[in-house]
Amino acid sequence: MLDDDFFYSAEAENIINEFHSVDVMVYVEGVDDIPFWDFIFEKFF
Repeated sequence: MLDDDFFYSAEAENIINEFHSVDVMVYVEGVDDIPFWDFIFEKFF
């Protein structure tokens, strides 16, 4: 019998809670993109 209950690990719940309090989220594909986005956010936000 399959159990239909789905549970997040404690680590996953901690990360999920951090994302609920943000206004903007950007997916950065590589470490080379991080300096670019740091500059953009510091300049415009």
